[in-house]
Amino acid sequence: MSDLGLDDYDRLLQRIYSAAIQPTLWGDVLKDLSALLDGSVMVMQAHDTVRNASLGEVTSGGDPEFQRLYDQHFGAVNVWVPGMAALPIGTVGFPEMYLSTDELARSEFYNDFLKRFGVSTASGIALSRSQDRFLFLAGNIMASNADAVRARMGSALQRLAPHISRAFEFMRLAPPLDTVSNFTAALGASGIPLFALNAQARPVYANAAGERLLAEGNVLYCRERVLASRDPLASERIAAACRDASVGLLTTGGASLAVRHVGRSPAMLTIVPLRRASSDIDALLSAAFSQMPVALLVVQAAHNRSPSDIARECGLTTAEHRLAEAIAAGVSPREFAESRGVSMNTVRSQLKAVYAKTGTSRQSQLAAMFVRQG
Repeated sequence: MSDLGLDDYDRLLQRIYSAAIQPTLWGDVLKDLSALLDGSVMVMQAHDTVRNASLGEVTSGGDPEFQRLYDQHFGAVNVWVPGMAALPIGTVGFPEMYLSTDELARSEFYNDFLKRFGVSTASGIALSRSQDRFLFLAGNIMASNADAVRARMGSALQRLAPHISRAFEFMRLAPPLDTVSNFTAALGASGIPLFALNAQARPVYANAAGERLLAEGNVLYCRERVLASRDPLASERIAAACRDASVGLLTTGGASLAVRHVGRSPAMLTIVPLRRASSDIDALLSAAFSQMPVALLVVQAAHNRSPSDIARECGLTTAEHRLAEAIAAGVSPREFAESRGVSMNTVRSQLKAVYAKTGTSRQSQLAAMFVRQG
């Protein structure tokens, strides 16, 4: 076959646009391409250009040892990556466009890796790019049938490139938000502010109440597109929770902290992780698209919670909780130390821990948080 037949082309287009809505179908796209190109191994890979390391890949099959060695070592010495990373989005490229045959022949990547598995060249498309990573689709062309496959692969990818790029642009702008959608249905029309945040703590979604809260700027605001608080410690904890969520370290229960509302009692922020990757393609897309939401932040007024609720959510020990409530009642740290028969050093240490866990930095903030309502 010299090129894609009409039926093959139509089937691939249907797969591609279906995959834009249901990303797990990208595996089927790769398998179809592989079958049409004499079993050439098709690879969709995200690459970190700063660390020069693979962030994950989905393949149409091939030798597992090839993939293992690539992930273990040869991905970091892939001499094709810099050229592929520089390709315009949607452009089909062959290695000789950005690396001479002589340079390839002298490389460890070729001599110790490609030759071992009988791969002579490749063709690929840059699909998405951010400041420190890019996503590409490539096909490894075997030396045994390179002459027969090379032109067909280039032609097939050239015809499909605009559609694949369009599908990925759709996913970039509207990534899967299954969990967010569930929360949106429940809370979108309510007065509870809701935000979906990416790994950099940038809001990917905010409901109407969340938008109003940002506009007020008293509890939260956006600083260089990053969600922040007027309290630097709270901002740090929001950022840390999003980073943890992006690598699976934020527990299902999430994290809670208090943020001082100008002129009022603090608001309570709860940050919970969004759904974890359920497949290889989900993990790959999460790595490739840095704006993929990783955590959900809900804002609730502190007066809706009892001091015991706040202490539990913030992870205070019994002693720390007693100290917080004493301060809310107007008892000074020294008076508390004397009444409990403990040293001031102990109370200072406990107070420091309470500040860290509640996101406060002054006794007045702590008192406002734990004061008993009505």
